[in-house]
Amino acid sequence: MTINSFLCALIALGCASSPAYGQDAQHPGKELGNMDLEQLMKVEVTTASKKAQPLFDVPAAVSVISAEDIKRMGVRNIPDLLRMVPGMDVSQVTASRYAISARGFNFEYANKLLVLVDGRSVYEPLFSGVFWDAHDLPLDNINRIEVIRGPGGTIWGSNAVNGVINIITKKSANTQGGYAQVGAGSQDKLIGSARYGGKFGKDGSFRVFGQYRDEAPTLTPSGGDNLDGWTGRSVGFRADWGPATSQMMVEAGAYGNVLDHPADRPSLTPPFNVQVPFTEHATGSYVNATWQKTWNSGSKTTVQGYFDRSNRDMHEIYEARDTYNLDVANQVALGKNSIVYGAGYRTNQDRTIATSIVSFTPADARQDLYNLFIQDEASIDAKDKLTLGLKAEHNQFSGWELQPNARLAHKFDANRMGWLAVSRAVRTPNRSDDDATINAEVVPTPQNLPGLVQFENSDISSEALVAYEAGYRVNFKEKLLVDTSAFYNDYTNLRSTEQLAPFFDPSPVPHLVLPFRYINGLKARTAGLEVEARYHPGGAWSFGGAYAYLSRRFRHDAGSMTDFQTDIDVTPRNMANVYASYQPSEKFLSNVQLYYTDAKVYSSAGALSGSVPAGFRLDANFVWKASKSLDFNLNFQNLLTPRRPEATTVGFSIPGQVERSVFAGVTCRF
Repeated sequence: MTINSFLCALIALGCASSPAYGQDAQHPGKELGNMDLEQLMKVEVTTASKKAQPLFDVPAAVSVISAEDIKRMGVRNIPDLLRMVPGMDVSQVTASRYAISARGFNFEYANKLLVLVDGRSVYEPLFSGVFWDAHDLPLDNINRIEVIRGPGGTIWGSNAVNGVINIITKKSANTQGGYAQVGAGSQDKLIGSARYGGKFGKDGSFRVFGQYRDEAPTLTPSGGDNLDGWTGRSVGFRADWGPATSQMMVEAGAYGNVLDHPADRPSLTPPFNVQVPFTEHATGSYVNATWQKTWNSGSKTTVQGYFDRSNRDMHEIYEARDTYNLDVANQVALGKNSIVYGAGYRTNQDRTIATSIVSFTPADARQDLYNLFIQDEASIDAKDKLTLGLKAEHNQFSGWELQPNARLAHKFDANRMGWLAVSRAVRTPNRSDDDATINAEVVPTPQNLPGLVQFENSDISSEALVAYEAGYRVNFKEKLLVDTSAFYNDYTNLRSTEQLAPFFDPSPVPHLVLPFRYINGLKARTAGLEVEARYHPGGAWSFGGAYAYLSRRFRHDAGSMTDFQTDIDVTPRNMANVYASYQPSEKFLSNVQLYYTDAKVYSSAGALSGSVPAGFRLDANFVWKASKSLDFNLNFQNLLTPRRPEATTVGFSIPGQVERSVFAGVTCRF
């Protein structure tokens, strides 16, 4: 047995993980390196219109994180990958929790960004947001991540307000054979995954995989343990089969996570708001199936159905949820028109168990959502295309919602393209808005009694956005690609609160209840500029970067206010990142990435405190390909400071600080 074979056997037995840097099945012969600009321009994206389009031709602010980007960056989770996207604010709250949003409105429960995995929505309908720990995929299974900055409601429905993230995994035919990774470091204590892909029948393929993660806790401001480490286990399966004209995909997975985190717990006895350690258990499973049929007429039909089950005993509430979803879309060409239309139905059944902090009335509830949509892309002439679309969607909280969009694209030549758009999107109410009673905190009162701040059941309407966008994309001599977009967003009916009359409650100890309820009393206007660039001069070097500017102005109606549970914004005004990648040969790759984030200060119509200072983050990644089957990588994060905060307290979680870290990993294919 050779040394390489022996090491591969050890890694396979260890069942490990760190990003892989070998040959990509979609770009045969391309070892370690970055996708060139010609390939990037031709990457077909589907999230913008539910049909395949070359990236360069999409009339929207779109970014693609490719498999090559994942290899180059060397990060070990999806949130860190999203840091490279212009206008995307990624803030690590604890070891397992992140606040992620595009174009503003970011905090731990960011509710205006829709996240999908292979078209399956992972948006949490109880409170609106995403549990990122539940979607901890092996990064080598990801083909690309498509990010639409701006409204996507016409195609994807409610909650696709400020953007859509679609994580698209590789076809099983592109993950054949054995694969194993193992890595350890100061923050990522141990990450490991193993995968095997094979074939069946005439044209079928499959893969099975498993992953384990053990994360160290973040740090307190004094450098102590923030008590928020976590461990996670996941397994999964995917199969693809059928000829090119009739393809079927079925995937399934399950996870189990144990998450520690400190939290604030209101108490009616001194010291009133107590910080307590808590261990959260989260489990879940899913089945997702898609059938695509291309008919003799050239039209294409896509049918997708999925089932999702989750259980999570949070500090605030216990929730179990079952979700069933079915979507049908059809694409047809009629003369100069390319039309996509379809319908969908989703039902959610949740079961909750109250705590002293949060309770729901009723405790269990079912929510039904159904929709119809149509979008037509018409070629006006050889250079101009007009897209008109509309989605009509019904939910039980606010009834029917209409989400139209209009887009005009002009292609100056093969290397220059501009576009204009106006869209409407909505964020529909959730159970936390309408059915929850939340004991938020205890404050002193003039009566020398503890005052319990309590949010009562409300009845609010959907939040609405009308967005005006423009973009320009240019490729200079296939060496420099620059993508620029600007937007003006007008938000109405945003969630805010109004104070009701206080009342005395003698139980369990005498106290005053300070009740609030949610109303649609807040408005906002935001404007911004986003620039993304990639430069490949040829040879060993490649460069890239992004910049985003955001301004915002909030105002509220008479009688309403904002606080830590409402639509606040802790997104920085300026964000930027640059990278330099050096690949002198097929066996070595190095990458350095620098991020800058402005101070994150509460921006709202209410009187709030708290901020995160401006700062830089420097990451570096080095890869050595020892042989065709064996890679080694060394990754450094947050090199400039021993630790740095990224999030401020919003809600019940106690944010930690992200420490300087190092990670070493090895990858084997067999």
